[in-house]
Amino acid sequence: MKRSSKQKRKYSGKKKTHTHKIQLVVNATTHEILCIDFEKGSCHDFALYKKSNLRIHPNIRQKLDSGYQGAQKLHQKTDLPKKKSKNNPLSKEDKQNNRQLANERVYVEHANQRCKVFKLLKNHYRSHSRFGLRATLIATFV
Repeated sequence: MKRSSKQKRKYSGKKKTHTHKIQLVVNATTHEILCIDFEKGSCHDFALYKKSNLRIHPNIRQKLDSGYQGAQKLHQKTDLPKKKSKNNPLSKEDKQNNRQLANERVYVEHANQRCKVFKLLKNHYRSHSRFGLRATLIATFV
C-alpha cells in the first residue's frame, strides 16, 4: 500500500502512527505560554528548536532540558543539565546543579500538564489540517 507524500511527513515509524511534535516557550515569572511551534511527524527537539528560529534576547537566560544539547552555541545564556557518560560519572556538584535546574524548570512541566488536560499533546489527532489552529487556541486559554 502506497502512502501519499502528505502522509509520509506526518508518519512516525517509531510510534507507527501519524504524529505531531510540539514545542512550548513558557515565561519563568508569569508561567504563561508565550510561543508554540509544532512539526508534523517525528522530529528531534533540537531540530525543531533550530527550525522555529526563536529570537530570544541575548540577556535572557533560557533553561532547557537535555534534548536541546548544542543550544548553547546558538544562545550564550543557556542552562542545560550535565549528562553523565559511561566513563565519566557525575560529581555531587553536577548532580546538585542538575537538581536545581530541574526545580527551576518545573513550571514548564506544569504547562505541559495543563495542555494535556485538553489533549493538546496527544499524538492521535484526526483533523491534521487544522492542528496548528487548535494548538494555538488552546495554548492561549491554558
